Amino acid sequence: LLCLVPISAQEQVCVTLIKYSNRGCHGKAVGKNKIPSTTKPGSPCVHSPEMGHNSVKDQYCVKNIFKQTVYIGNDYCHVPLINRPISPMHLEYTTNRCTYGYRLESCIPGPCHNQEVAEPNGIELLSQLR
Repeated sequence: LLCLVPISAQEQVCVTLIKYSNRGCHGKAVGKNKIPSTTKPGSPCVHSPEMGHNSVKDQYCVKNIFKQTVYIGNDYCHVPLINRPISPMHLEYTTNRCTYGYRLESCIPGPCHNQEVAEPNGIELLSQLR
């Protein structure tokens, strides 16, 4: 049973991550991913087939830092005993630091528009962590 808590308009944030072709963010950017998010921790666990055996929760942006908790090797945001040395991963994205080939461009209050470039819940990023 999954209960989703409604997000107030004041808590909605559209996160834009700049994507690079390598994990060090060297060279030219190759794209952008928009992720609907909030200003507070507590977002529900998200998993889809594109994530492989990873899942994510607690995605939020505060003071221009986008944070998320990634669970490696588990679809339900739990940590199997074998993965405890590496999971969960508490990732942070900023405008001046590269994280797994992504850099934060912005956290803009309100919902994401232009859904053509939306990458809900960091699905593409999670597939790279495998």
